[in-house]
Amino acid sequence: MKKIYILTAILLFSLLQYSCKKNGVQVIDVPVQTGAQIKFFNFGMNSPSINFYANDIKVSATLSTTSTESTTGTTYGNTFPSGSIYTLLPAGNYTLKGQLPSTVTT
Repeated sequence: MKKIYILTAILLFSLLQYSCKKNGVQVIDVPVQTGAQIKFFNFGMNSPSINFYANDIKVSATLSTTSTESTTGTTYGNTFPSGSIYTLLPAGNYTLKGQLPSTVTT
């Protein structure tokens, strides 16, 4: 019985010893993206959705693939981008504006 306990202990120790990788630490060589990090909020109560622009280039909401502006923007109480991430813009001077989609009636 004592031999079984000793063999089991040796087997478990060997399993633990050889199950770990020797190169367990990852090296990530991806360059860090640089630029201005920005987040857009729409806190206008009962307001329609809104699109955000930087120098007349749409930087939020859904981009259109049909040549007509998308009706979905950032709605009340939401942020773009959602979660804890930020939109990355190249560093520089911008004129930021919020604009209603052309299909929204006020």
